[in-house]
Amino acid sequence: MNYNSALLRVLWNLIESHAYFLRDLSDEAIAHWLLKAITEQVYIDRDDHQALQEYVAQRGCLIRDMVEPQGLTSLSR
Repeated sequence: MNYNSALLRVLWNLIESHAYFLRDLSDEAIAHWLLKAITEQVYIDRDDHQALQEYVAQRGCLIRDMVEPQGLTSLSR
């Protein structure tokens, strides 16, 4: 499946910039919030919305890893 690279940049920017907020949400709530936030910023048609929804669902573990605080810094000292 082809993904719209501009939408992916918006998605990952939202994940990085709102990690503190997203970490307190369930995976389902994260996906819902991300899709809502993107559609409030840019227009996406039904096909792009479906593709983005699938993309987020397939990368739930990666998104969770990105928003969780990094606890490894004390181990690397």
